[in-house]
Amino acid sequence: MSRVPSVGGFLLATVTSAHWLLAQTPSATTINYNSTEPPPIRLGATTPLTILESRWCQFNRIRAIVLQSSGRLVVANTGNRELCVFGPTGEFLHRLGRQGAGPGEYQAIQGVHRLRADSLLVYDPSLRRVSILDPDGQFVKSIPLSPPSDTLGSVVAVAPLTDGTFLVGYSEFRTGAPRPEAVSFTQRLFRYDTNGKLLGSIGRFFSSEHFIQATPPTMGGVAYWDRAFGRRWSIAPLESGFVAGEGTDFTVTQYGSTGGPVLVHRMDRQPRSVTSAHIATYRQQSREGLRPENVAIEEKRLAEMPYPRTFPTHRRLLTDPVGRIWFELYPIPGEQSPDWIVLAPQTKRVSVITLPARFQLQAVGSTLLCGVERWADSLRQRDK
Repeated sequence: MSRVPSVGGFLLATVTSAHWLLAQTPSATTINYNSTEPPPIRLGATTPLTILESRWCQFNRIRAIVLQSSGRLVVANTGNRELCVFGPTGEFLHRLGRQGAGPGEYQAIQGVHRLRADSLLVYDPSLRRVSILDPDGQFVKSIPLSPPSDTLGSVVAVAPLTDGTFLVGYSEFRTGAPRPEAVSFTQRLFRYDTNGKLLGSIGRFFSSEHFIQATPPTMGGVAYWDRAFGRRWSIAPLESGFVAGEGTDFTVTQYGSTGGPVLVHRMDRQPRSVTSAHIATYRQQSREGLRPENVAIEEKRLAEMPYPRTFPTHRRLLTDPVGRIWFELYPIPGEQSPDWIVLAPQTKRVSVITLPARFQLQAVGSTLLCGVERWADSLRQRDK
């Protein structure tokens, strides 16, 4: 493998208490990527560009960033139920939305996505709806999200496609009996247009791994936990469809807009093994800051948890406008922040990107990386 030639010349952008990074970046057919891994490309040794917090936008739990084709950055400032918009050079432009249930208002913001022509889709899980905004951020309409079948449950995924439609995944899991082994939840994926019209079913997909545990009658008799080191489905738009993976191995599948598999992207790597030391670190971290009344509950959860033999291969997938797939390696307890693997399907080349410590990548442009790094104690406390 060799580095993607267009990756290089990086530029950092930082904020006083939340750091932004802007950097120049670099049946289905299977693409096998070369197994000889290049040395990591490390970012951070450049002159910083500072984007300051201001009285117009005080950062509070940044959950997502959208990079528009104009170079503007739309920041999901979820703690304040608002979107903050910055210009290409970091200047504050305006703020969108507020807490509420009316048009252009939000009770919670779980995701913000770029649709066709820089319009925006904002997902509010508390109101069970998506809001469509025009390229300037002005409210256009709200679309309620209701399962097409009464056999389906809550929304577990919302993702845009490049043609202006979007996908919604509804959980197939409603209730379950306690069991000692892990339980895989599945979802049904559907495609909608921006008028809210259901265009069709995309199919059934894995969703996430959980642990269903028996509890005392005073706690309802059953508890549903995320599995420790559990796999979770991730999706990102690519070409006319999307790419998705569940983290079982170093394989992600590319689908068309109607759901049929188009390409399988496979890397010659093996998942990391989960060791007793990893489990001990996880247990220690889980006990930190517990209230006394929750200690017995947590100890029972940790003792009965069905730990997997291997870690998931990835935590998130992202894509960029030139068709590369960004694959975030799953974070290992007690180790530094994970690298990103960048796949270039056109050349079958692979790059490994090491980002600055504590930096979380949120969006990738054709020549930019955008993200946030929380480092001030006061901000970390506020974000818990």
